[in-house]
Amino acid sequence: MNIDEQIKLITWGVEEIITLKELKEKLSKSRPLQIKLGVDPTAPDIHLGHTVVLRKLRQFQDLGHEALLLIGSFTSQIGDPSGKSKTRPALSNSDIEHNSKTYLDQVYKILSKDRLKIVNNSDWLNSLTLKETLKLLSQATMSKLLEHNTFKDRFEQAGSIRMHEFIYPFLQAYDSIHLKADIELGGTDQLFNIAFGREMQKEYAQKPQVALLLPILAGTDGVQKMSKSLNNYIGVTDSPKTMTQKILNMPDKNIISYLKLLTTIPREEVLEIEKNMNQNPDTDYILQIKHILIDNIISIYHPDGDKSDTDKLEIKLSDHPEGLIGIIDAIILANFAKSKREAFQYIQNGAVKIQNNPVKDRNYQIDLKTGPVLLTVGKKKFITLYVIYP
Repeated sequence: MNIDEQIKLITWGVEEIITLKELKEKLSKSRPLQIKLGVDPTAPDIHLGHTVVLRKLRQFQDLGHEALLLIGSFTSQIGDPSGKSKTRPALSNSDIEHNSKTYLDQVYKILSKDRLKIVNNSDWLNSLTLKETLKLLSQATMSKLLEHNTFKDRFEQAGSIRMHEFIYPFLQAYDSIHLKADIELGGTDQLFNIAFGREMQKEYAQKPQVALLLPILAGTDGVQKMSKSLNNYIGVTDSPKTMTQKILNMPDKNIISYLKLLTTIPREEVLEIEKNMNQNPDTDYILQIKHILIDNIISIYHPDGDKSDTDKLEIKLSDHPEGLIGIIDAIILANFAKSKREAFQYIQNGAVKIQNNPVKDRNYQIDLKTGPVLLTVGKKKFITLYVIYP
């Protein structure tokens, strides 16, 4: 693939490049480039919003470059202040270790293990001396840091900015210096940090990394960014049926960005779909495109799955010797409700079904001996109950 073809692939779906000229120069080098993506393991699971940059990293792998997946075990103890109105709570070492493991298990659904180097910034940041840290901090001014939108907004609103938060951009920059990164990937919210890294690399006599910034994916509400805390997410470990329902229920305006950023569908096909949707916003056509989107996403995260496949919950017969379990207990066991009161409210509202049949009796007993049983709560919660025999 020549340089122009690589540029066409790499820039697809990208929001901003600093700079395109430097990117072309780096791609013309006769060596694999070092492509950095830093992730702070602040949560154990990843959703499709996280996969936008991971999929771009995979493209670089496929072009023969080396992916540097940086686990921010050290920086997680500070927390990236970008976009945050208050100081993030520090994570414990055990949380970081647990989150890192589950994160990596899910990342391998996207990244190839070939041309992948997993690095941990505790390995070098823990050993920085005070002298080295002061040298690092001396490379920038407070006025420069206050160009960071988060710091600027908090300062203007008389909000709290802890001193250790100012250090975060320096540490992210030092990661790039240590790794001699050629390109760093990130969301558009990382503009300051990655651009800051470019400037710091120059101070350490390195060629500045190219900043490749990707859009922040809108959640299934079509308004706010995808987030588990906002319950507008699609997890990479969600069942095919859950993925299907979430995509079918999301606003139509999400379709094109999801096709661009989350699928393997070629650029030309996506552009043709976008053109057709603008010319013919017919409900049947849009539904057809949503199913194309669903099929592609399921093929990535559940290669052997089917749209009707649900999550599975195994129930030990020894815990229910008669082979029966109460509907309220089943709802709580499936994590669809946090209390019996909440589960009862679902039943009262007509939101609970067994094998697609409504359940209105709070004392209803599910017969597990007849085989797998589909439990549905609302429009987006599905699980199949299986009995485990001793």
